[in-house]
Amino acid sequence: MANDVGQNAEQLIGLKHVRDIAPYVGGKPISEVAREFGLDESKIVKLASNENPLGMPESAKKAMAKAAEDLGRYPDSNGFELKNALATKLNVPVEWITLGNGSNDILELTARAVAQEGDEVVFSKHAFAVYPLATQAVGAKAIEVAATADFGHDLPAMLKAITAKTRLVFVANPNNPTGTFLKASEIEAFLQKVPEHVVVVIDEAYNEFLTPEQQYDAIAWVRKYPNVIVSRSFSKAYGLAGLRIGYGIAQNNITDLLNRIRQPFNVNSLAQAAAIAALADSAFLKKCYDLNCAGYAQLTKAFDLMGLSYIPSSGNFVLVKVGEEPNAGAKVNLEYVGWVRDHVDPQFWSVYEYRVPRSRFSGDSLDGPFEDDGETPKTRNAVYSDNVSGNRAGESYVVNDEQVVETSVWDYDFSKVTMLKIEFSWYDQSILSSV
Repeated sequence: MANDVGQNAEQLIGLKHVRDIAPYVGGKPISEVAREFGLDESKIVKLASNENPLGMPESAKKAMAKAAEDLGRYPDSNGFELKNALATKLNVPVEWITLGNGSNDILELTARAVAQEGDEVVFSKHAFAVYPLATQAVGAKAIEVAATADFGHDLPAMLKAITAKTRLVFVANPNNPTGTFLKASEIEAFLQKVPEHVVVVIDEAYNEFLTPEQQYDAIAWVRKYPNVIVSRSFSKAYGLAGLRIGYGIAQNNITDLLNRIRQPFNVNSLAQAAAIAALADSAFLKKCYDLNCAGYAQLTKAFDLMGLSYIPSSGNFVLVKVGEEPNAGAKVNLEYVGWVRDHVDPQFWSVYEYRVPRSRFSGDSLDGPFEDDGETPKTRNAVYSDNVSGNRAGESYVVNDEQVVETSVWDYDFSKVTMLKIEFSWYDQSILSSV
């Protein structure tokens, strides 16, 4: 009887569209992995989430230290200093800026502000996972539009998908996880035809990684179109992922709506201080850009030599096709290791660790030394997850030359993976200092 009551309660409590959501599962932090497996935290390198391998800039650290003296007080709810810094840099009115707990917050706030049950939200297949989650959270209907042949946004098709019920369209540029890029002319042509009642979010989380030739002025579209909001982040190029800070730029009609539902202290004092400092640190931003270009060149050179096809990326990651055969995922790892041995200076070999299956260790213990039994192939720990099909492989962590731990999903079958996202964040300090 008690079990029946519990089951009925599960069905009665909460909204159905909320119960149907599969929550986003973030990767484990390094500290948790160290505790779980008894490892030295200082020897773990995390490969996930497109995080900045340089970490946060020293300028931001100093700003945080100063701000910490006043943590007994609530943060500035209006973010006066940060908004003014952004307004000056972007040449927009302060009133056009909304601060968010990461740009993720801006995406969700926009969905909550303009869409509800019965409405439709349009986005591209193979785009950011938060778009369908934000849509489902407000009870709206997700309209997923088929991607182009290179897994990018098909804007003409997305335009055709817009109906009288459409309230919101998400456009990521560059796109995560495919790295595809839309030219300014393509976006402009799209915006010209979008009905006025439809809000368009241009998600530019990776804007800072665009080449000078690719750069465009999205703010000009905000000035021209009252239904456009540009979303940006301090997490990627600025290295402030752990502080959760992002912002949106839109005309007053949209920012007013967002601020009506925004939590009053959604951005903490340390994040605001760090963001102000990072925004002014042009030297750090250039270093990140140069490092990313070097990483992209190194990875794509390897792919070319291995005969692998990949999608040209405008972000800090790259999508590569590893083959059609059943064991394609394992094959690319093995081949990558071979390429490293043949083409990389031995002084950097410590960077190229191996992903060792759990079975390689005795029992469930992970504290024994690495032993090559000559049977289980060693594999390069570059593969992160199958983002195209939506299957999550779990985070990968490199632990020196002795142990490699793959967390979250131990038994994930990489043999079925044909499209993989590979991170650039596998550089160690020796490489970083040489760039």
